[in-house]
Amino acid sequence: MSTTIAVVGGNGQIARLLHPLLVERGHTPIALVRSEAHRNRLEAMGAAVRLLDIEHSTPGDFNAAFAGAHAVLFAAGGGPDGNIERKRTVDLEGALKSIEGARQAGISRFVRVSAIDVDEPVPDSASPVWRAYVEAKRDADAALRDSGLDWTIIRPGRLTDDEGTGSGRAG
Repeated sequence: MSTTIAVVGGNGQIARLLHPLLVERGHTPIALVRSEAHRNRLEAMGAAVRLLDIEHSTPGDFNAAFAGAHAVLFAAGGGPDGNIERKRTVDLEGALKSIEGARQAGISRFVRVSAIDVDEPVPDSASPVWRAYVEAKRDADAALRDSGLDWTIIRPGRLTDDEGTGSGRAG
Protein backbone atom coordinates (compact mmCIF):
# COMPACT_ATOMS: atom_id res chain seq x y z
CA MET A 1 0.00 0.00 0.00
CA SER A 2 1.40 3.39 -0.99
CA THR A 3 1.51 5.95 1.78
CA THR A 4 2.08 9.70 1.59
CA ILE A 5 4.35 10.84 4.41
CA ALA A 6 4.85 14.47 5.42
CA VAL A 7 8.49 14.85 6.51
CA VAL A 8 9.03 17.81 8.83
CA GLY A 9 12.65 18.86 8.45
CA GLY A 10 12.50 17.64 4.87
CA ASN A 11 15.94 18.95 3.91
CA GLY A 12 17.80 17.64 6.95
CA GLN A 13 20.43 14.93 6.84
CA ILE A 14 18.03 12.20 7.97
CA ALA A 15 15.32 13.28 5.53
CA ARG A 16 17.70 13.40 2.56
CA LEU A 17 18.64 9.79 3.25
CA LEU A 18 15.03 8.80 3.85
CA HIS A 19 13.31 10.27 0.77
CA PRO A 20 14.90 7.87 -1.77
CA LEU A 21 14.20 4.90 0.50
CA LEU A 22 10.52 5.83 0.79
CA VAL A 23 10.21 6.31 -2.97
CA GLU A 24 11.97 2.99 -3.62
CA ARG A 25 9.31 1.29 -1.49
CA GLY A 26 6.44 2.97 -3.36
CA HIS A 27 5.67 5.76 -0.88
CA THR A 28 5.41 9.48 -1.51
CA PRO A 29 7.44 11.76 0.77
CA ILE A 30 6.38 15.37 1.15
CA ALA A 31 9.47 17.33 2.18
CA LEU A 32 8.47 20.27 4.34
CA VAL A 33 11.20 22.90 4.07
CA ARG A 34 11.60 26.59 4.87
CA SER A 35 13.39 27.54 1.65
CA GLU A 36 12.41 27.27 -2.00
CA ALA A 37 16.14 26.83 -2.72
CA HIS A 38 15.90 23.15 -1.69
CA ARG A 39 13.12 22.26 -4.15
CA ASN A 40 15.16 20.98 -7.14
CA ARG A 41 17.43 18.71 -5.09
CA LEU A 42 14.53 17.20 -3.11
CA GLU A 43 12.30 16.72 -6.15
CA ALA A 44 15.22 14.93 -7.85
CA MET A 45 15.09 12.49 -4.89
CA GLY A 46 11.40 11.88 -5.58
CA ALA A 47 9.96 14.05 -2.81
CA ALA A 48 7.15 16.51 -3.29
CA VAL A 49 8.10 19.85 -1.71
CA ARG A 50 6.00 22.21 0.39
CA LEU A 51 7.19 25.31 2.17
CA LEU A 52 6.83 25.47 5.95
CA ASP A 53 8.91 27.52 8.36
CA ILE A 54 8.79 25.48 11.55
CA GLU A 55 9.68 28.37 13.82
CA HIS A 56 7.23 30.92 12.40
CA SER A 57 4.24 28.72 11.54
CA THR A 58 1.16 27.86 13.55
CA PRO A 59 -0.36 24.42 14.10
CA GLY A 60 -2.91 25.44 11.45
CA ASP A 61 -0.07 26.01 8.97
CA PHE A 62 1.22 22.52 9.76
CA ASN A 63 -2.30 21.14 9.23
CA ALA A 64 -2.40 22.75 5.78
CA ALA A 65 1.10 21.49 4.91
CA PHE A 66 0.05 17.96 5.89
CA ALA A 67 -2.88 17.93 3.40
CA GLY A 68 -3.12 14.57 1.67
CA ALA A 69 -0.62 12.87 3.97
CA HIS A 70 -1.35 9.60 5.76
CA ALA A 71 1.47 9.97 8.29
CA VAL A 72 3.89 12.54 9.69
CA LEU A 73 7.58 11.99 10.31
CA PHE A 74 9.25 14.66 12.45
CA ALA A 75 12.96 14.68 11.63
CA ALA A 76 13.69 18.36 12.26
CA GLY A 77 16.33 19.60 14.64
CA GLY A 78 17.72 22.91 15.75
CA GLY A 79 21.15 22.04 14.43
CA PRO A 80 24.55 21.48 16.00
CA ASP A 81 25.53 25.15 16.19
CA GLY A 82 24.99 25.66 19.90
CA ASN A 83 21.95 27.91 19.56
CA ILE A 84 19.96 27.22 22.74
CA GLU A 85 16.91 29.15 21.49
CA ARG A 86 16.57 26.89 18.42
CA LYS A 87 16.51 23.82 20.67
CA ARG A 88 13.27 25.25 22.05
CA THR A 89 11.78 26.72 18.85
CA VAL A 90 12.56 23.74 16.58
CA ASP A 91 13.15 20.62 18.68
CA LEU A 92 10.32 21.29 21.15
CA GLU A 93 7.87 23.85 19.78
CA GLY A 94 8.18 22.56 16.20
CA ALA A 95 7.36 19.08 17.42
CA LEU A 96 4.40 20.33 19.46
CA LYS A 97 3.00 22.25 16.47
CA SER A 98 3.51 19.18 14.28
CA ILE A 99 1.61 16.99 16.73
CA GLU A 100 -1.29 19.47 16.87
CA GLY A 101 -1.21 19.96 13.10
CA ALA A 102 -1.44 16.19 12.61
CA ARG A 103 -4.42 16.07 14.96
CA GLN A 104 -6.13 18.90 13.06
CA ALA A 105 -5.45 17.13 9.76
CA GLY A 106 -6.92 13.86 11.06
CA ILE A 107 -3.57 12.07 10.74
CA SER A 108 -3.12 9.51 13.48
CA ARG A 109 0.28 8.02 12.53
CA PHE A 110 3.26 10.03 13.81
CA VAL A 111 6.92 9.03 13.81
CA ARG A 112 9.45 11.16 15.63
CA VAL A 113 13.24 11.13 15.47
CA SER A 114 14.46 11.99 18.96
CA ALA A 115 17.77 11.17 20.65
CA ILE A 116 19.17 8.39 22.79
CA ASP A 117 18.90 8.58 26.60
CA VAL A 118 16.75 11.72 26.77
CA ASP A 119 14.79 10.25 29.69
CA GLU A 120 17.98 9.97 31.74
CA PRO A 121 18.98 12.77 34.13
CA VAL A 122 21.24 15.37 32.53
CA PRO A 123 24.58 15.49 34.38
CA ASP A 124 25.31 18.70 36.29
CA SER A 125 28.48 19.03 34.20
CA ALA A 126 26.53 19.15 30.90
CA SER A 127 26.82 22.28 28.80
CA PRO A 128 23.78 24.57 28.69
CA VAL A 129 23.30 23.73 25.00
CA TRP A 130 23.29 19.98 25.66
CA ARG A 131 20.88 20.44 28.57
CA ALA A 132 18.51 22.48 26.36
CA TYR A 133 18.73 19.86 23.60
CA VAL A 134 17.97 16.93 25.92
CA GLU A 135 15.15 18.77 27.67
CA ALA A 136 13.55 19.76 24.35
CA LYS A 137 13.73 16.21 22.98
CA ARG A 138 12.48 14.71 26.26
CA ASP A 139 9.53 17.10 26.54
CA ALA A 140 8.55 16.61 22.89
CA ASP A 141 8.69 12.82 23.32
CA ALA A 142 6.45 13.07 26.39
CA ALA A 143 3.96 15.25 24.52
CA LEU A 144 3.82 12.76 21.66
CA ARG A 145 3.29 9.84 24.05
CA ASP A 146 0.40 11.77 25.64
CA SER A 147 -1.08 12.96 22.33
CA GLY A 148 -3.46 10.09 21.62
CA LEU A 149 -1.80 9.62 18.21
CA ASP A 150 -0.39 6.29 17.01
CA TRP A 151 3.26 7.09 17.59
CA THR A 152 6.74 5.70 17.18
CA ILE A 153 9.75 7.43 18.71
CA ILE A 154 13.14 6.62 17.22
CA ARG A 155 16.08 7.42 19.50
CA PRO A 156 19.31 7.14 17.55
CA GLY A 157 22.70 7.51 19.15
CA ARG A 158 25.37 9.63 17.54
CA LEU A 159 24.55 10.31 13.90
CA THR A 160 27.39 10.24 11.40
CA ASP A 161 27.91 10.51 7.68
CA ASP A 162 29.70 7.13 7.68
CA GLU A 163 28.52 4.42 5.32
CA GLY A 164 25.63 2.41 6.82
CA THR A 165 26.37 -1.00 8.27
CA GLY A 166 22.92 -2.48 7.68
CA SER A 167 22.47 -3.34 11.34
CA GLY A 168 20.89 -1.72 14.36
CA ARG A 169 19.45 -2.50 17.75
CA ALA A 170 15.88 -1.95 18.85
CA GLY A 171 15.09 -1.60 22.50
